[in-house]
Amino acid sequence: MKTRCFILTSVLTMYFTLALYGQAPQLINYQGNLNQDGGPANGTFNIAFSIYDSATEGTQLWTEQQPVSVDRWSL
Repeated sequence: MKTRCFILTSVLTMYFTLALYGQAPQLINYQGNLNQDGGPANGTFNIAFSIYDSATEGTQLWTEQQPVSVDRWSL
C-alpha cells in the first residue's frame, strides 16, 4: 500500500510540475524595419501590437500600444 501511495504521489508531482512549466510565455519576440522619410527611423515610436484569430480577414482578439526604441542602422 505504501508503494502505491508513493507512486501516485510521484506521478501527481511530476504532472503538476510539467503543467507549471508548460505555460505560455508572457512575452512575444518581434523584429522588423521601420522607415521614416525614405531612410531608417531613429527614436522612440508608439507601435500597435495586435493578435487576430486568422491570417486574413480575422477578428482582432487583442491589441495594445507600446513605446518602442528604434536604433538607426544600415545593411
